[in-house]
Amino acid sequence: MFLLSCSFGPSPEECTKDQECRDAFGLGATCADDGLCKLPKKNPRCENTYPADLLRRPERHSRDLIIGTLFDLSTDQPQVQAAELAAMQVNDNASSVDWLNGRHIGVVHCTYETDLGLDTLDYPDAAAESANYLIDVIGVSALIGPSTSAQSEVVYPIVEAADVLMISPGATSVYLNSIDGSVSTDEAPGLFWRTVPPDNLQGFSIANDASERGVSELAVVHHVGSYGAGLAEVTIQEFERVGGNVRQFTFENPSQLTDAIVDAARTEGIQEVLFISSEIVDIVAFLDGAEGIDEYTDPVDPLEIFLTDAAADPILLSETSGALDAQIRGTRPKVPESAEYEVFSVAYSIAYDQDAGLAVFAPFSYDATMLALYGAAWAHYNETELTGTNVARGLRRVSNTSLPEFGIRGTRYGEGTEAFAGGETLNLIGASGALDFDDVTGETDNPIEVWTINASRDDFTPVRVCEPGGICSDV
Repeated sequence: MFLLSCSFGPSPEECTKDQECRDAFGLGATCADDGLCKLPKKNPRCENTYPADLLRRPERHSRDLIIGTLFDLSTDQPQVQAAELAAMQVNDNASSVDWLNGRHIGVVHCTYETDLGLDTLDYPDAAAESANYLIDVIGVSALIGPSTSAQSEVVYPIVEAADVLMISPGATSVYLNSIDGSVSTDEAPGLFWRTVPPDNLQGFSIANDASERGVSELAVVHHVGSYGAGLAEVTIQEFERVGGNVRQFTFENPSQLTDAIVDAARTEGIQEVLFISSEIVDIVAFLDGAEGIDEYTDPVDPLEIFLTDAAADPILLSETSGALDAQIRGTRPKVPESAEYEVFSVAYSIAYDQDAGLAVFAPFSYDATMLALYGAAWAHYNETELTGTNVARGLRRVSNTSLPEFGIRGTRYGEGTEAFAGGETLNLIGASGALDFDDVTGETDNPIEVWTINASRDDFTPVRVCEPGGICSDV
C-alpha cells in the first residue's frame, strides 16, 4: 500500500528489483527485463490522484505513502471521495502522527468502468489490468475496493499472488466469506477484508420483511454473478423456511434481463419481484423495463418490487422516472446515528458539497481507508516489513471490545496509532459503526434496514431494521 521514493534521476541505473528503482527514481519506476530501471508509462485508467500532481510531479512526493483505490469512477464517486477524505484528514494532522515522521498520504485512483474512450476492456479485464498497475507499477501493498463482489473475485487472485491487502467497502457476497480461508489467525490473517457485512443478514431481512407483509409467492430475478447468486441463495433458503414459494429467473446479459423482467411478471400467482444485481445500470434497466409491463403498472393490484443494497444509490433517483416508487422497497446496511458518522458526514459535505447520507457505502469506504492506515501503523511498529499480510495482521488488533470505543476520526489517528507502538490493541468505531471484526472469521456485522423512496425523491426512508441477532422491527 505504501512505498518510499526519492526524486527521479537523470538516467537508468542497474537493478534487480522494482524497489531499487523506486528508491532511486521515484513513484512508479520499475526494474525492466534488461536489468535497468525504467520510468512508468501513463495509464488512462489511473490518472485521478490525490494530490492532483502525485504522478505528474513525483519529485514533490518522494516520501509520500501511497494508497491505491479500485472503483468504477463513473458510478462510485462517493466511495472514491470518502477514501480520499480519509487521506486528506490524516494529512491535515500528520504533524501529530509520530510514525509517519513528516510523511503524507497520497492516493492513486484506478477505474474498471467500461469506457471506449479509455480502451476496449470490459469490467473483469479492466479490473485486472488496473489492479496489476497499482501493484506492479505503483507498488502498493494494499488497495481499497473494489465496490462489487464480482470485481473482488477477479482481483483477489492478483492481490493474493503479490501479498497485497484488499479492503472492500461494498462486496457483500456470501461466496466471498472464505475466499482467503475460513479462519483468520495471526499467522494467516487473510488478504480479503471488508467493512460491510456478508449478505447472510440481508437475505434474512428480505425474507422476513416479505413474509411479515403477507407475501407468499416471490419471484427472484438475479444476475448469475457471485453477488446475485449468493444473495438469492440465502434469501430463497430463508423465505422457503418460513413457508413461502419462490420462482427463480437469472440473467447475465441485457437480452436475458429483458426475458426475466417479462417472465417473472407473467408467472401466475407472483405477488412480488425481488431484483438482485450489483450493477446500478442493471437496476435502472429493470425499472425502466417494468414500466412498460401491465403487471407492474396495474392501477388496482400492481406487482410489488424489492431491491437490494446496490440500489440505494443517488443514481437510482436521478436515472429513473419514479413511476414505480410507491411499490418499491429495498435493503441496505444501516449507518448508525453516531457522533463518528456525523463528523464524517459534515466533513464530506464540506469537502465535496454533497450529502453523504444518499451514498450508503461512502462511510464504509472512509472506514476501509482508515483501517488500511491503522494496519500500516501496526506493521511499522511490530513487523519487519510493510506487506499485505503484515498490514492485515494489524486489523486483528482493532476490535478489542473489552476496551472503551475509540473514534476513527482523522484528528485522532496519531493518538490511536501510538497504542500500537507498545503492542496494545484498540476498539475502533467508525463512520459505518463499530468495527468489530470476528476473531475467527474476520467478518464484521451491521444491522440491515429496509427502505422506501420518499415522496420528494431525494432520499431513501428507513421503515424497518433487522439486527445481527435476527430481531426485526419497524422504525
